[in-house]
Amino acid sequence: MYTLAEGQKNAVDEGNVMKATIIELFRKSELLDIMGFVDIPGNSYSYNLEADAPAIAFRGVNESYTTSTGVINPQTEALRIAGGMIQLDRAQMKMLGEGVWARQVDMKTRALAREIGRKMIKGDTTSNPREFDGLQVRVPVTSTGSQHVANSSSSGGAALSLSKLDDAINTVMDPTHIIMPRAMRPKWAKVQRSSTIAGNVNLDRENFGRPVMTYNDIPIVFADMPGKQTAALPFTETPAGGGTAQCSSAYILSVRESGVHGIQNGGMEVYDMGLVQEGVNRALQIEWLIALVVEDPYAICRLSSFTLADIAA
Repeated sequence: MYTLAEGQKNAVDEGNVMKATIIELFRKSELLDIMGFVDIPGNSYSYNLEADAPAIAFRGVNESYTTSTGVINPQTEALRIAGGMIQLDRAQMKMLGEGVWARQVDMKTRALAREIGRKMIKGDTTSNPREFDGLQVRVPVTSTGSQHVANSSSSGGAALSLSKLDDAINTVMDPTHIIMPRAMRPKWAKVQRSSTIAGNVNLDRENFGRPVMTYNDIPIVFADMPGKQTAALPFTETPAGGGTAQCSSAYILSVRESGVHGIQNGGMEVYDMGLVQEGVNRALQIEWLIALVVEDPYAICRLSSFTLADIAA
């Protein structure tokens, strides 16, 4: 699978400094940075989603087996076109200096990374067919299967329970990441410092030296980048037990080629168009053909109904 880290390295190897810089900014989204992308031709990705498993039995001598087959549901995910364009009057660059162009590219890129990362959680094709379905739509709070665990059944929800988090992790095959609201980062830091419930919460460093919080050796990824855009995991959800809409959700994922992953066609593209509109504006376009795939129902679990309170054992 392709990752943004690999894309950045390829851009550096190709001598494309602008593209490498833009991908580096996208990597500031923790969610996008850990996501793997399968590169596909065309405009869609087809796969088979396992539903019911075939029955298994034992037989006696000279007996036969009863024929049984599993249920497989064919699925298709269509690519979506995400991106943005910058135009800046050459007169502004002359008056304010070349740094104003770099600042605009930086601002646009960070805004795109925040929004695409948010759609990984909040995307909903029923409200906007131009985007892809995110994790929230794929595992709604109303779902009753094993892939949704309610942190609390009480009205108004309750503080995040590590015991319930354990239950949610236990439902996922080969869990690789825990996706948390960014507002919970200080709560996890408090647990890590605690002498009573710290236990399996550690602060490690990944290959590039950035600090990574882990729980039971599973990295905790905070869904949002700092910024003014709407949070991907706000504390505005109605809990499973009803009451005040003051809760949020976490997602336990198995990011792998047969689990949760992205799809793309050709990787991120950066088009520096130079001067356009009769030489008046300098223009740059960033475009990424992407979507999200959950290829295995046991590659995801949603833990809902927790409040913005100190974490409980």
